[in-house]
Amino acid sequence: MTSTKRPYFRLESRFANSPAGEPELYRLEEVEGRWNVSRREFAATTAALGVFCAGLLTGKVRAQDQDEGPFFEMEALNAHIAPVWAVAFSRNGKWLASGAYDEKIKIWDVAAKTVLKTIEAKMAVQCLVFTPDNRMLVAGGTAAANRPCLTIYDAGSGDVYKTLGASGGSITALACDPEGKTVATGSKDKTIKIWDIKSGAKFETQRKHKGEIQTLVFSPDGKNLISGSADATVKIWEPKTGRLLKTLDGHSGPVHALDVSPDNKTIASGGAEQSIILWDRVTGHVLKKIQAEATVYSLAYSPNSTILVSGGADKIVRIWDGVTGYGLGVLEGHTAAIHGVAFHPQNILVASAGADKSIRLWNAAAGELVSMFFDPAATAKGNSAISYKSTDLSGQTSSSVMPCLAPLPAGAVCICNCVPGQYVPSVSLPANAGTCGVVCQCNKICTCIPVV
Repeated sequence: MTSTKRPYFRLESRFANSPAGEPELYRLEEVEGRWNVSRREFAATTAALGVFCAGLLTGKVRAQDQDEGPFFEMEALNAHIAPVWAVAFSRNGKWLASGAYDEKIKIWDVAAKTVLKTIEAKMAVQCLVFTPDNRMLVAGGTAAANRPCLTIYDAGSGDVYKTLGASGGSITALACDPEGKTVATGSKDKTIKIWDIKSGAKFETQRKHKGEIQTLVFSPDGKNLISGSADATVKIWEPKTGRLLKTLDGHSGPVHALDVSPDNKTIASGGAEQSIILWDRVTGHVLKKIQAEATVYSLAYSPNSTILVSGGADKIVRIWDGVTGYGLGVLEGHTAAIHGVAFHPQNILVASAGADKSIRLWNAAAGELVSMFFDPAATAKGNSAISYKSTDLSGQTSSSVMPCLAPLPAGAVCICNCVPGQYVPSVSLPANAGTCGVVCQCNKICTCIPVV
């Protein structure tokens, strides 16, 4: 009899040398891999799968009927071989750029979740920004004495368009003006500089804090440049003249993150004292102070200004009401601090990047993990990922990559059985590579079949 149920998918495991025939079915608590699941016996595999999928609504796989006992988080698939410090979407939403301490910049196809280009940046990349016309990508970071720490790339080819400033040093913050003519940079020397993107000329106006510049953002109308510093202040500047308009005091520790709502009404700042402050952009008055539970490293507003997301030291992406500051939910799955979050410019997708070397794509409205940006070249041999296609409610089809043994959404179709890792660690990683994070230990062939 033909089933009329909409097909769901579960991941099967079988050894490469297993005999032909039906693959062996595993109960979920017996599957290899680190999952956030209780040890309670499940009555049947398909029933357990339903619990698994329900747990995804929180962004973290957790049995709803959990009992006491240890839980295990799912390991990440690598996007880089070192901590990822920055992610940025292109204005058209087609590309995602990532920068890491492995001294590489990667440009990803957002629809396919695949690497289009890998750029040898020759610096530990700390900040990235696309120009509004999507043609250029500006990157800053920490470089050795004979290497540039601020570079403009052709986003299409990945070629160097221009290097700015002297070699060596450290760029800790970047922002591009809404017209795409200038880029502002902040550094450890406590100064903010403005550069002409086309000519590479530096404007002489210097803006200073009493501490290292941690974060920069332009207002949507380009009339304000906002900076956050290790001196615990937020400052609002007039970009063309360098005139200081306001100093916002309210944080008690370094300010690591800033964003301005697209409606140009609110400034959000996040700091080391585990708080987020919402400010009125015009008056500078505090609208709301939010307890964030951990040091905040990154902030991003949704395109319609209604949602604010934060990433921080507690490994969690937190979702807030962009106006009231009310907590709406959490997205869990990273295994180390989150240093970058970015909202897709046209929808409710959020990218997050962390010290666990992974980049995750979330549906902020549904609280679901959509995909991971997985580079086989950054994932050790013997570790694998599943790849599948799915169609959303608008009829748009996209590809996604998930860890082995992850349950697939309804209607998903496997692209291939297994995407193998290729990375073989060298004797020594780059100086700033770090050692955070590991990948899903999946040494079996991954395949997925419909459960009817």
